[in-house]
Amino acid sequence: MATPTQGWCREIQSEQWTDDREVDILGAYLDGTLTATEAAEGLTNYVDKRKTSETKVGRIWTLLQVCAVECADLHEQLIDLIKAMTACAPSKRTGGVDWTKQETSFKETWRESYDSLSTSLQDKIEYQRASNVPIAQRWTNYHAFSAQLATYAFFGNDFDVVSGLLVIVAALEKESPTSKIICRDGQSMGAGCDLRSEKWVGKAGFSQKRWKFWKDRLEELQKSDAIGEKVRQLLRTATVAMGKAERAKK
Repeated sequence: MATPTQGWCREIQSEQWTDDREVDILGAYLDGTLTATEAAEGLTNYVDKRKTSETKVGRIWTLLQVCAVECADLHEQLIDLIKAMTACAPSKRTGGVDWTKQETSFKETWRESYDSLSTSLQDKIEYQRASNVPIAQRWTNYHAFSAQLATYAFFGNDFDVVSGLLVIVAALEKESPTSKIICRDGQSMGAGCDLRSEKWVGKAGFSQKRWKFWKDRLEELQKSDAIGEKVRQLLRTATVAMGKAERAKK
């Protein structure tokens, strides 16, 4: 009988946007047949000469993120694999990929994937798979994964605070009017701002004070009798993740 991971891999392969060999390698790693290093070497060394290196990078990173969205219990394994992949030396084969370059980094694809997922959630797009994961759960899974990535400093020192706010918002229910407003405004402001912009400094900016404000606010909300236990637990998880992210950057 096929394992849940094998079943998921078969469904992904049937969608035809993936590469069968790459999915097989990922599946073997998740099932324990390959180590993180072995899987990383297989994924980074294999080159499909019919497509550009950029296509390969985007496809693999997206594959891992889709897995994170639908398989919350695999987050730690996926993070170990990403660590191993980013530690691989640049491929010397024709058409090979330098996985250490900024333009091929995981964090670049992370934001693109985040925006795409946000759109599907707002449009209430459901996946048509046997292992279909509800929209609300995909939203929670992806932000939990993103919070773990931030904790391990995957985004580096330039992890912008707008992205941080979006991760925090995931602690709230998607249906919450407050979370919709914060999510919408955070994305619109983040789209055209850089660290030199006036919007990133001062009282109204996305500063460390703003980060502290949200952390304090989430801690305060946990004490409210007006929220359910599920939301309270999500708030608690978010504040713990924020604390870990702060300690990781010191």
